[in-house]
Amino acid sequence: MFLLVLVVIAVPLSISRCFMDGDSQGGHTQTAPPQTASASITSDGEYYTDCMGWIADPAALTAGMKEFYEETGVRPYLYLTDQIEGDYSPSEEEMDRFAQDLYEDLFDDENHFLFLFQEYGNTYMTWYVCGADTGSVLTDSALELFLDTVDEYYSSDLGDEEYFSTVFSQAGKQIAAQTAA
Repeated sequence: MFLLVLVVIAVPLSISRCFMDGDSQGGHTQTAPPQTASASITSDGEYYTDCMGWIADPAALTAGMKEFYEETGVRPYLYLTDQIEGDYSPSEEEMDRFAQDLYEDLFDDENHFLFLFQEYGNTYMTWYVCGADTGSVLTDSALELFLDTVDEYYSSDLGDEEYFSTVFSQAGKQIAAQTAA
């Protein structure tokens, strides 16, 4: 099944829940400045789905995701959306159910890291699901590092493609260094 790790941030506050049975998943919420999003759907094979029309330069995005894969050996996948099954302010349970179902729909293996980024209005929420074969690399501390990188670069002046590319690239390097230590 899945190991659940949840981190919710609005004020410095975190909540963790863990179930020791193989896979990892977790969530994270952060207040964000408002952004507009389109409803068009684009996808680039094995790296992302963009339900908001943010990714105009797929190569810029996937460069960092490929680096993440090269550094960690874990296949990343980014899912961008403004709503979860019609809900623009989904509960943790809705995010969890959606992410779990999405992982099963997208992948036939246990070596993927699904990162779900849901933003609407001035709030974003993140959730991840990790396949069972990623556990030696995507440890709790590695996943925390990834979410910290999401927050660190969120307020930067980077465009959407560069933002997510940088998050994956930088987190991948840091996770690889942590794993090697």
